[in-house]
Amino acid sequence: MPHQGPHRSTRRGRPDTARGDRGRGCGGFRILRTNRRTVRIRFLGQPFGADSQLGQLLLDRLEDQATQRLWIATAWAKRSGLSRIANSVTVLVGRGGTAEAIIGIDEGGASLEGLQLAAELFRPVHVFHDPGPRTFHPKLYVTESQTTATAIVGSGNLTKGGLFTNYEAAFALELDLASEDDAQTLASLRAYYEQLLASGAACQPLDDDLIQHLSEVAVISSESAQNRGLQRRRARRQESVFGTTVTGLAGAPAPQIAPA
Repeated sequence: MPHQGPHRSTRRGRPDTARGDRGRGCGGFRILRTNRRTVRIRFLGQPFGADSQLGQLLLDRLEDQATQRLWIATAWAKRSGLSRIANSVTVLVGRGGTAEAIIGIDEGGASLEGLQLAAELFRPVHVFHDPGPRTFHPKLYVTESQTTATAIVGSGNLTKGGLFTNYEAAFALELDLASEDDAQTLASLRAYYEQLLASGAACQPLDDDLIQHLSEVAVISSESAQNRGLQRRRARRQESVFGTTVTGLAGAPAPQIAPA
């Protein structure tokens, strides 16, 4: 019997992606078409240009008057990052929108100032820490309007570097909530978020008392102390086979609020 080549499934309900079409981008999003649905997806390869920055896309969505909801799950948050979106979040809430967050404190990455500012900006806001062997490490940013949502999943934390200047990679999905598939994608992301909230004592509402406790037991420290430690580590790496600093990369916008 002659060889007929690999079998390709064409069962109803499963798109034959080989017949898909890569459409031209819209607003930086690549349009992927299959025989079942159209997906708008965008790769963010930071820091190679402002249009590749997670933070810039997030600002664009927050400043869109149609946006009604923001929710974030991130491993770390610092004032260095939050201060660059703070006014935009405040304006969103001021026009009747909602902003909520779950922030991790593992590996010493979160800062005192970051948690203090998060407590001001988000309602509700939670801190997540599993005392077992697992690390809290998601980076999920979602904005919603009545008809669309943007979901960003990648490597960038809620810090200046994570949002704007570090080497980070992420995919952003533009979801049409009139589409059953897209609505289900958003629902699956939200279900993950709700699972985090339902993780018992590992997920605690953030308030001034908890921030003070975390500071007293040295789980979090100030950003100035963290920056001094970073500068010392970088000084020890000055003599390196890797040469000098890479130039020509995208920077961060100025903070929207004054320093603490």
